[in-house]
Amino acid sequence: MEWCIPVSAVVKMKTKLLQHCCIWFSYARGDTLQRCTADLRILFGHETLTERSIRGWWRAFKSGARHKDNISDHVKTGRPRTARTDANATLVLNLILEDRHLTIEQIHHETQLSTGSIHKILHKDLGLSRIAAKFVPKILSEEQKTRCLAISQQWLEDIEQDDTVLDRIITGDKSWVWCYDPETKQQSSQWLRKGIDQCPKKCLRGKSRKKVLLTVFFDSSGIVHKEYATSTVTTETYIETLMNLRNSIRLNRPQLWTHHNWILLDDNASAHTSYDTMEFHHQVLTNRGPHPPYSPDLAPCDFFLFPRMKARMHGINYETIDRLKQAVQDSLDKFTQEDFKQCFANLQHRWECCVEADGSYFEGDKH
Repeated sequence: MEWCIPVSAVVKMKTKLLQHCCIWFSYARGDTLQRCTADLRILFGHETLTERSIRGWWRAFKSGARHKDNISDHVKTGRPRTARTDANATLVLNLILEDRHLTIEQIHHETQLSTGSIHKILHKDLGLSRIAAKFVPKILSEEQKTRCLAISQQWLEDIEQDDTVLDRIITGDKSWVWCYDPETKQQSSQWLRKGIDQCPKKCLRGKSRKKVLLTVFFDSSGIVHKEYATSTVTTETYIETLMNLRNSIRLNRPQLWTHHNWILLDDNASAHTSYDTMEFHHQVLTNRGPHPPYSPDLAPCDFFLFPRMKARMHGINYETIDRLKQAVQDSLDKFTQEDFKQCFANLQHRWECCVEADGSYFEGDKH
C-alpha cells in the first residue's frame, strides 16, 4: 500500500491565492469592498476568506503595499516546527505499518513526541483514522463467499426479468422475546449540560427468565402469519408452522394463494433444511428461495423486523406472558405498509452490496 500526505492543505492554499487574485481584480475594476465580498461568497461559498482578511487585502491593494504580482501570504516568522516534520511523520508511519494496533500513548513512548503532535501527525498529516473491527457471525470460507455471491446475483437477475419478485416473497424467522429486556446503552443515554448535570447511573440487570419464542412471516404488504412457542423449533414443529403459514396465506393473501406464485424465503437453520422439511416442501410444491449461508445481513427479519420491534420494548417489564404478547402485537402494529415495502427495497440493495463485496460481509463498509 502506498502512503502519501493528503493534498487538502495544498488545495486550501490554492483557494486562498485564487481569492487574492479575485480581490485584486475587483479592486482594479473599481468595485466596492461590499461588492467584492458578495462576489467571493457566491464563488467560494463556505471556503470564502473572513471579512477581516478580505478587508486587509483590499486595503493593501489600495495603499500600494500589494500589487498583482505580490498576492502570496508573507512567510510568517516564529518558532519553527520541531515535531510535525517530514522525518517524524515518516517515523510514526513506519511504526503504524509495523503494528496497526498501536495507541497514541505507545507511539509517545517510542518516539518521545507529545501526544498532541502525534495526534496531528496521524490525523492531519497522514490522514489516518482508528477504526475498530466489526464483529461478523462467521469468517466465511472462499466457497461460502462464492455461494453468497451466486445467490445474490441469482436474485438480482430474477428481479430484472420479473419486477414482481419482491412483492411475491414471504420471509420469516423466529426470535426469543423476554418479559424484560434491558434497554441498550444508546437508549439509556440522555442530553445533559456538560460539567453541570450529574451523569445518570443504573444497575446492571439481565434479561428475565420468562420468555416466549415468536415466529413471524411477512411480505411487502405486512404481517402474514405469526405464532408463539415456549421451546426451540424442531423439524416437527416447523412443519406444523409451515402448514399454519399456508393457511394464513390462503386467508390473507388469496391472490398469491390462487396463483401459487409466492416464494418462501427462510434461513438455513437445521429445522428448515432437514430431510423431512424438504420432503414437505416437495409434496406441497413450495417455491423456496435460496438464502446464503451465515448471512443475517441478507435476512429481513434480522436487519429490519426484530431489531425495530424489540427496540420499542426494551426497558419495560411485562409481568405476564399475555402482556408480553400484547406488547409484541402493539409493536408490530406500528409498522406501516411503506415500512415493509422499504424493507424489501433495502433487501435488493443488500444483494447488490453483497455482489460488490464479492460475497463478503458488507455491513459497516462504505457504499
